Amino acid sequence: MSHCQLCVRNLKTAYHLFYECPVAREIREQVGRWIQMSFLMPQSWSQTEHLHDWFVALIVETPQTLRPGAGSIIILTIWELWLERNNRVFKKTIKTAQQIVHSICDAARNWATVETKTWGCSFNNG
Repeated sequence: MSHCQLCVRNLKTAYHLFYECPVAREIREQVGRWIQMSFLMPQSWSQTEHLHDWFVALIVETPQTLRPGAGSIIILTIWELWLERNNRVFKKTIKTAQQIVHSICDAARNWATVETKTWGCSFNNG
């Protein structure tokens, strides 16, 4: 088993990439601050041993009125982390954590402009 493509320290597993990786956690921290949802920041997460449990806990611990937007942001962030991991492996390109956050913010703004219902969260220019 090789090392995580983002932090280049730990062994690569899906659990590590999406839950434990310090680079991914930094990205989620910045995204949580940007959309002003502290419950999406890593320090507020429940300790889990399985990726599925972590994902379900994120959704369940999100206030009901914010779930549509929060769920979309969680999935978008996971998707961007996966894309970055694949770009590093297959294309040998590397984005900084800030560039990845910028990609997430741009995509979220694009989603929000075409979304017909309220997301339940604020997308400021931060």
